[in-house]
Amino acid sequence: MMMVTLHRYARAFSIVEAVVATALVGGILAISMTTIGRTAASDRITTDRSLGESLASQLLTEILTQPYEDSKPPTTTLGPETGETVSPGRALFDDVDDYQGWVSTPPQMQNASVIKGYTDWSRSVLVQWVSPADLSLLSKTETGIKKITITVQYRSRIVASITALRTSGWDRIVP
Repeated sequence: MMMVTLHRYARAFSIVEAVVATALVGGILAISMTTIGRTAASDRITTDRSLGESLASQLLTEILTQPYEDSKPPTTTLGPETGETVSPGRALFDDVDDYQGWVSTPPQMQNASVIKGYTDWSRSVLVQWVSPADLSLLSKTETGIKKITITVQYRSRIVASITALRTSGWDRIVP
């Protein structure tokens, strides 16, 4: 009697299965990397906005502590009076509208020293008169209300912009 032995071979991965598995792992890896990249970009934007808001707030606080108008006879235009732009920085600015049109790249302190770590940053100031009846309407003449807008840019992209109103009446209330 003769016995026949059957050998069972262990089943191995075929090349097709290996390719499919590699494609699946590669796809999952690509999706993961995209998600991580988007998260990092979102974090960077949030950080830039936070830093921009801080720079804008610091400058706006400085401006709002200034008197509404110069103690000399008021002018009919917004911006620094003659002689107030001679010194570097904003050291001679003595009223709110002296900041009109002021731009600093990179941002500077009031004494003109550069704020370290903000090489690609810029701050600009816009001061405008607004109508007391409708604060959204601009005026070409003195109204007793000035709208101050600080815009902060990082690498030529606006990251923060804040606005405040300053009235002439405030100087009469606060000593």
